Amino acid sequence: MSKSNNVLARFMASPDKFVWLLNYFRYKREKFRRSRVKNSQRHSNQVVERYCLVSVDGLTLLLDRRAFVDLSIIDTSEWERPQIALLKAAAKHFVGSSRVFFLDVGAYWGLYSLHMLGAGVEKIFAFEPDPENHAQLLSQLLLNGALSKVVVCNFAISSVERVVAFKSDFYEDGNRGTSRIVPGGDGDRTVRTSSLDNLFDEVDIVLIAKIDVEGHQDAVLAGMCGIISRNKVFLQVEIDDRGLNSFDSLASSIGLRRCGVIDVDHYYTNLEEDAVWKILDCSVRIVRV
Repeated sequence: MSKSNNVLARFMASPDKFVWLLNYFRYKREKFRRSRVKNSQRHSNQVVERYCLVSVDGLTLLLDRRAFVDLSIIDTSEWERPQIALLKAAAKHFVGSSRVFFLDVGAYWGLYSLHMLGAGVEKIFAFEPDPENHAQLLSQLLLNGALSKVVVCNFAISSVERVVAFKSDFYEDGNRGTSRIVPGGDGDRTVRTSSLDNLFDEVDIVLIAKIDVEGHQDAVLAGMCGIISRNKVFLQVEIDDRGLNSFDSLASSIGLRRCGVIDVDHYYTNLEEDAVWKILDCSVRIVRV
């Protein structure tokens, strides 16, 4: 979330004020973290190794002390645990009766993919265009014996195939979790994109996806209309308050409905109501909509 000269006006204009407050808190928290890291680097006389190995939830993770997600796991041993639990519950609801794929779109270093390995899904695909994030993702899979279990794609997902400008470490504070496609060619590198419709032609599967693409979610959805029309889907999409109306409108036009929210992660599906409620009942954190 970027700065605003009139926070109150944005809050009042938001269609979902609870979500807006959660999102604003997340922005302030990350701003504080960036300030803390910079102050620590400025005043510390000790040289601290950037990477460390941490064991969490049965996983061995190579973590970056400069990155927000990594630092949270180092400090608290968790990140988005309720969201991961909900997606695993969705997968387990269908495993055994349907073919289930998991797509990790904007995988970073693969936390979701690693956890979904235990959900019994048939295939896992992790999409991560940032070269350092991609290297860290491969390292996590190697450390956890999962290199052959996750299909790793070193390109971005969008609406069409093209080459776009991309910026790693968007806030220039060492946090690679903010890497994203940027408009106008104002990036530090270029990356190749593809659409999910160009990659998948499956029919009658259950597709579970986490989409975290730093504002590019409308383009991702526009490029997966075909696979949505042919299959059952349950999507987790990170969206800030400014992008919610646009994404809602696009989702509705292709037969998806928003069914819940956890923090800034919104859930969209075309599943039958009974299946949706059984899945959502597995979460104590979900706010149903």
